[in-house]
Amino acid sequence: MKEEDFFANVADSDAIIEGKDLYEPQPQELLHKIIPEHSLPVESEPYSTIRTQEELDIALKVLRKKTLPFLEQHSPTLESFRKRQPIDEFDWRIETADDQADFVGNVLQGNGTWQPVSIPHYGPPQGKATTFYRTELEVSTDNIATGSTFLCFKAVDYKAHVYVNGAYAGSHEGFFSPFEFDVSKWVKEGRNLIVIRVDNDAICMGNAPWGNPEWEGDKLYAATGPGWDTPEGWHHCPPGMGIYQNVYMEHRPVFFIHDVFVRPLLDEKKLKFG
Repeated sequence: MKEEDFFANVADSDAIIEGKDLYEPQPQELLHKIIPEHSLPVESEPYSTIRTQEELDIALKVLRKKTLPFLEQHSPTLESFRKRQPIDEFDWRIETADDQADFVGNVLQGNGTWQPVSIPHYGPPQGKATTFYRTELEVSTDNIATGSTFLCFKAVDYKAHVYVNGAYAGSHEGFFSPFEFDVSKWVKEGRNLIVIRVDNDAICMGNAPWGNPEWEGDKLYAATGPGWDTPEGWHHCPPGMGIYQNVYMEHRPVFFIHDVFVRPLLDEKKLKFG
């Protein structure tokens, strides 16, 4: 598969400049209009142009004083009943034929060659591909006693399949939204194995730079992604893949508030929580 950046191809194309040389635009000819003077009250003061550093410093000082009340912290500090364990380091590799033949014996057991990576991690391979992230996390008895345990992801591109101690916890498709899985029944005291399979795909509108015929897939994608750097250059448009935001295990009480929705009732000067 030929790795090319869509926007790089646009920049290299001669078609976009054929017959359209640079020119200096001329000012539009406008009709001369006279606005009559009136005696209505002025509701705003004329703006004075800031011309010196001293004038800028004074204006900034005035604005800071004006906005300071809106930056005050009035909410009380609440005790958190959740315990969070960040997961920042994984072993990573691209799926091999041996992995396809024996997922348990190769991936879950950690056999084969792995590369250490840190989260966030994003980049190739592009298009239809599968990669694995593998790590072990120490969980204490106190954390388990909190009541329930969730494995949380802020964002994964594109399809994520999550395994905890060999059990399939769930899957999520799409790289915009955060997601989590209740893994309470699989987590144990001591070392816990976490494996994330990440599946990538070609975008649904085609990937012309990869050759003819175009590669087409089911990946919902805009004209750009998170991007990544390589020795060959900066990749911005090609559909890469990876865990590109935070991952953590969170221990919560059995009963907890998941989402809070606040609706302002302006006429009643109240807030409605739901």
